[in-house]
Amino acid sequence: MRDAPKASYRFGGDRQFKVELYFLSREDEGNYFFDKNQRPKPVAKSKAYDLTTQDDLSLLAKRMIEKSAALHDNVNRVTDRLTARNPQVVTLSTIREMMRSFAPSEQLDAAELEGTAAIASEFYDLLAETRSELGRMTSSERRKARENLIVDSAVMMHGYAALMKEYNADLGKLGSARAKQEWKRRLGKLSSDCVYKFRSWKGDFFAKANPLWQAVGIVKPGRSPGSLTVLNTGAARSDCGRVLRQLLSLKTDQTDLEFLAKK
Repeated sequence: MRDAPKASYRFGGDRQFKVELYFLSREDEGNYFFDKNQRPKPVAKSKAYDLTTQDDLSLLAKRMIEKSAALHDNVNRVTDRLTARNPQVVTLSTIREMMRSFAPSEQLDAAELEGTAAIASEFYDLLAETRSELGRMTSSERRKARENLIVDSAVMMHGYAALMKEYNADLGKLGSARAKQEWKRRLGKLSSDCVYKFRSWKGDFFAKANPLWQAVGIVKPGRSPGSLTVLNTGAARSDCGRVLRQLLSLKTDQTDLEFLAKK
């Protein structure tokens, strides 16, 4: 007030303010922060999920990240958006939503949480072996990938979660070694070395320009001429899972993607 009296002329000295003081441990502070996230003006969910110790899906997501070589130090835990300059592959809130569809329950005991995180991280690392874009990249590499591909998009992460469930089922049927070998073969169909066709187009399966993605409602024309926008709706998430499951279930190396456009 002394330094800028004109800027604070509306301030009344008789006005009362409510102040709440909390003396919390780091754990309790995190849980309080998580609770605040449920209010009308929430903070970033990723930060709330990072701090809480009471939400099992958040704990599962964080444990998966710790176990995954491709995700470790490669996840945005602070905000729910990845800017063009951010080289990280995904946000914590997206990983948590993946775990919501993959985990057997939203309430997990310690053994279930550890086992589920191990399977999830193992499968994600198998994906990253096939598609380097799912691992660490420089800012310029990440920007280029996001401009041209949907392989590391948030919506496609939900497609990977659908595959993760099938991988988990095969672990029970085939055993760890055989399931891992079989899924390495299947995931090879997602390699950038594979050339696919859709009508008059051909190229990388995950190319944003692949007309398949517009045909199934995952990509739409952007506001500026020639630009494309990736959607992240519930329907788009489901279609990512459906398309990936159908492609990987083929016993032959079919390159024509026309059949995937049929819902």
